[in-house]
Amino acid sequence: MVTKLDGHIMRCVRDQNGNHVTQKCIFIHFQLTQLENGNYARLSKEVIERSHQLRNMRGEELQGLNIEELQQLEKLIYIVHLIYLISLRILSCDFGQSP
Repeated sequence: MVTKLDGHIMRCVRDQNGNHVTQKCIFIHFQLTQLENGNYARLSKEVIERSHQLRNMRGEELQGLNIEELQQLEKLIYIVHLIYLISLRILSCDFGQSP
């Protein structure tokens, strides 16, 4: 920002509205920087939360789960187990074996 204003600052100082324009430019730049920092912080927090959820779903980090989350994980495991049993049954029928 400073390098962009280099050479124009003295012109702004001599101009009666120049100082106001310079202050506005600096203020807008500051606001944009704050907005970018806020977005970065929000996205970083979301990445941390999603990574935590993924570790929980994989069963890597169970000690931090509450009852509801454990029950949800239990349902997922049950569903995977049912899919496994169904696929075994389909495979055994495909090969002419009785289930």
